[in-house]
Formats: sequence, C-alpha cells, structure tokens
Amino acid sequence: MKVLVLAKQVPDVNMIRFDPQTNRIIRENVPLMMNSFDKKAVEEAIRISERYGWQTCVATMGPPQAAEMLNEALRMGINEAFLITDRAFGGSDTWVTARVLARFAEKYGADLVLTGKYSLDGETSQVPPEVATMLGVPFIPSVSKIEIGESLTVEQEMEDGLYTCTVPVPCVLSVSEKINRARAIKPDTPQMYERIRSVDAAWLGIDVNGARDSPTVVVGTQKVESQRNVQFIEPDGHLYEKVMEIIERSRAREEVRTVSLSNIKGEKEAWAIALDDARVSMEVASKVAEIASASGLRVRVIGNVDFRGGEAPPAHRLEVLEGGDSVAIANYISSRIRELRPEFVLFPSTTRGREVSSIVAAKLSLGLTADCIDVSYEGGRLVQFKPAFGGGVVARIVSKTKPEMATARPGMFRVVKCDIKPEVERIRLEPASSVKYTGFTPVPSDFRPLGASRIILSIGRGIRKRENIQKVLKLAEILGASVGGSRPIVDMNFLPRQQQVGLTGSAVSPDVYIAMGISGQDNHVVGIRYANRVIAVNTDRNAPIFRYSDYGIVMDMMEFVDSFIQFLSGKQEKA
Repeated sequence: MKVLVLAKQVPDVNMIRFDPQTNRIIRENVPLMMNSFDKKAVEEAIRISERYGWQTCVATMGPPQAAEMLNEALRMGINEAFLITDRAFGGSDTWVTARVLARFAEKYGADLVLTGKYSLDGETSQVPPEVATMLGVPFIPSVSKIEIGESLTVEQEMEDGLYTCTVPVPCVLSVSEKINRARAIKPDTPQMYERIRSVDAAWLGIDVNGARDSPTVVVGTQKVESQRNVQFIEPDGHLYEKVMEIIERSRAREEVRTVSLSNIKGEKEAWAIALDDARVSMEVASKVAEIASASGLRVRVIGNVDFRGGEAPPAHRLEVLEGGDSVAIANYISSRIRELRPEFVLFPSTTRGREVSSIVAAKLSLGLTADCIDVSYEGGRLVQFKPAFGGGVVARIVSKTKPEMATARPGMFRVVKCDIKPEVERIRLEPASSVKYTGFTPVPSDFRPLGASRIILSIGRGIRKRENIQKVLKLAEILGASVGGSRPIVDMNFLPRQQQVGLTGSAVSPDVYIAMGISGQDNHVVGIRYANRVIAVNTDRNAPIFRYSDYGIVMDMMEFVDSFIQFLSGKQEKA
C-alpha cells in the first residue's frame, strides 16, 4: 500500500516584501520552507508507515529549489521524493496545479493521498478536493486523526465540531493542525538530495501550460497597510464606559438597506450558494443581490440552508436542497450550471463551501478564487479580491471561464433586504459520496463560532491558568461575544481548535476584537487584519499587539475581565 503526500514549498509570509512602484511581491531573499500543514501530512505518512508498513512518497510541483523541501521530507523518514518541474507549468493556478498533481498520483498508484488543509501563501484549500475529483475518489477535508482497518476511520474538524467517518481507499485527505506534532530531524541525519527524482510533463504524459490553461488570472496586487494608530485608554474609573462606547459605535453600522430586485426583467442570473450557516449564507446572498440589483441580473440562491423561521434571502428564487452530502450538492449545482449558465456563482468560504466549490470547479473546468474579501462586477466580469501571504497582499483576480466562481470570507459583507420574496423549491438529494459519517461531537455550547458573533474576546498566555476561562466565558455571555485565542492557548487545550485565530487558525472580521493577554506575534495578527475595531489589553505598553490595535489598555487581562464583569453586572442590576 502506498501513501503519497502532496506538499508545497512556501515563502515565509512574515518576510514577504512589496514594491510600491511596480505593485509586485518581492520574493528575492525571502526564506522558503515546507508549508506547515504539509509537514503535518509528511509526519502522518511516516507514522502510517511505522504502524502499518505502507510505502511513503512526497511529491511537489515547483522549481528546482523545491528540492530543499523534499530533502527535508526524506531526512524526516519518507521513502521516496519526486520533484515535478517543467517550464510549461509556470504560472499555474490551482486548477492546473490540481490537474498535474492528480496525474502524478494516478501514475504513482497512490492508495492514500495526504495534503495540508491549505498552503500558508495562498490559503485556498482548493487543490486537495480538486485532485480528488479529478481522480474520481472520495475526499475529506481538515482531518485530525486517521486509523487504518478494512477502511479508513478519520476524525474531521468542522466549524461546529468534530465528526467521525469512514472512507474507503483510494482517497484524498487534507490534514489539520491538530493531527500531530512533526518530528525534528536528528542532527546526524545525512542529506538525501541524490534520492530526489525529477519528472516533467513528458514523463507525466500530460499536455498542459500554466499560462495558457489556467482559468484564473491575477491582474494586479496591492499591499495591505495597517491603518491602525493606537489610542491608549487610561485604566481609570471611566474605562469600561469608554470600552462600551467603542463597542456601541462599532455595532452601529449603517441600517440594513433594501435593494430592488422586483424590476429586473432579463434572463441572466447570478447565484449565491447557501451552505450550513444561515448568517454566512445571508451575507453571500446579500452581496450577490447588491450586484444583481445594479446590473440587471436575476438572483438564485441554492443550498442546504432552509431559512424557515428567519429572514428569506434577497433573491428571485430559492432552491433548498434536503439530504445529500457535499458531493451530491456539488453534483446538483454543476448540473444546474450546465443547464442555466449563470454569470457568476458566489460560495461561502467555509469548510464545506470550499469543498463544494472546488468539486464544481474540477468537474466543469472552471476558474475559482478562494476566500475573497470583496467582489465587484465590472463590464460583465466578476473581479475578485483575494488576500494572500497572511492577508498582507490583496490580489485582483479575474476568470477566463464562465460562470466566474469565488468563495467569500464570512463577515465581509453586510446583510441587505430586498423588495420581493423568493419562489421556493425543495429538492431531495441522496448521498453521493462513499464517505459514511458515524459520529459527531459538537464544540461545547459555551464557545460560539467565531464567524457568528460581531464581538470576539480573544485570549493569550496572559490568562495564566485554565480556570480563568470561565470568567472570560461569563464576560462573553454578557456581551453576546465569541471567545477565541492564540495558537499557544489552543495547543494547551484551553480552547477548542475551532476557536484559534491567526495564520494557522481563522481569519476573523468582527465589529470589535478584544485581544487580552496576547503579545501580538505576526502569526496571530494576520488573522485580525479585517476586524473593524481592535482593542488590546496587555501589561506591557511596548507589546507588538498595540501596533495593530485601535485602542490600548495597559493592565492585567484578568483584572480587566473581573472589573468589566462587575461593571456590566452593576448596569444589569440597575436596569
């Protein structure tokens, strides 16, 4: 049996520089490393070999210098390494990359393909499900545990909790941060460059050109500069009144506006895909409705969100998919795209949204841009604004294929109403995947999903001890907030992995982000670039977090939490 790891060499996102004259990323002299999630996949492959005797291989598609990463994998304990390199592959987007990697996996004869859940430079999560779709095998994203028997039993991290499922081989799995801790290489381990085998397009038997065949094109980039200039608030008797004023001002965004869809007479459509989360789905549908209202497009919402008991999405038509699974939903959307040929399709950038959109893109050979923070409709084309390199750069992307497709980051779009109610059709789907779900452990109810609240209280090492979590949760309950945290706190199991904020966690965009006892390392602050207001609480006035904050409070975080609870409890009693 063979386990293949598809890995990527990425630049250190904290060292990326930007040339303001050319609007281009400067890659020269930027250290390169194995993508951290892929390193977890390499470690898991080695553990599978140690437990079950499977043959292991790592392959990467990249330039000759990617041999450094392959050498590292071999020194860790991988049996074989392949460098897939050809000038024809230059300029490849995720679709072309997936096509090349799928062809290699087919030729290698992999029984199990492992990848990281995304690469730190692009953060797309698209290549693994596209590879699986092109291979015609099942895919499970964000896997945190693998056990091998007659089939594979895996644990999968989703936004709402931990799922257990079984999947037959061959299959493709992307692994999460939680799955293992990658081993260190012993200092006396020899270099193994001579064991790396290079292969090209001719060896693969594939006619592909990255520049010619990529369905998406980057047409511009711009650096994201921090516009925050911290204003320190004295921890005096009026501190909490001032904090509440900041929260109320940040909450008081523009009123929910109404867009007009009733006067649209044309036949062209724009689609929003609604998956799992009603709030996020409403955000996606609202953005599509705004564009459609200004452009004369009809709006169709398709997905497994019922919306019963809540506000109907702004649309002409709502197709509610009942039953089924990710593959069935993707198959249905694909068939409707072939039939109705919409102008563009916008998906939510959630675990399922990225999976479903990638399956559709692979099935229909369509361009797909992941995790957009904005989209616009210009001259009949969807322009997609995607953050990369930890959010420090935003790329402007267009597609060469129709419909144009993108996933949108939760929290970026305001909900709107419209002047019509959608026609509703309910469609029953049957499961289409061989993945069988057998168990579910929800995230404890104390922890609201990070994308579901407009206020996030985030904690770092300043919390000091586990029992203080209950006080933070009490404050969050009073404020109607979610609780997040930095990676060290999650690694210590103070918080569920779903609550991690940062480069290897979630990027968040709440109205107010209160960072308490967090030092402000680069890997954390890249996750809060798009928060509306950031308040930082730290005992060190020189802590880096204050450089990325709008307001700073120099005090112990637990003193802040205890006194804030007392202040709010006193207000409730008076009320």
